[in-house]
Amino acid sequence: SDYVCGYEYYVVDGQQFALTKANVKYRLFKVRMLNPWTGGIVKANQFPFTFFLKAQVNAAYVNDDYYSENNPLNNSLLVGYGPGIDIVVFYDVSVRFEYSWNRMGEGGLYLHVSSFLW
Repeated sequence: SDYVCGYEYYVVDGQQFALTKANVKYRLFKVRMLNPWTGGIVKANQFPFTFFLKAQVNAAYVNDDYYSENNPLNNSLLVGYGPGIDIVVFYDVSVRFEYSWNRMGEGGLYLHVSSFLW
């Protein structure tokens, strides 16, 4: 979870860091699909899917006292921003599609999957 959107392919290592993330989400819609294979289990008889549209801005600063000459991203402000779509399944599994730009002008589509179970 310690990443800045748009910098997923970079490693910025240091002794201290500060990170802030801000996003605005809007729920597009919620869908419940019936599960015919539940075997009578009431809680598992539906698959809930919730779709969110979001805009995000992340910023971080990594302080490196020893190797900053080898990595131009150390000791500088890292900013990433962009739109995305979040899909929440079963209330605890999240699939995020994000298109992000970084301060170097690089953009890309990123897929993130997270769960409280993992």
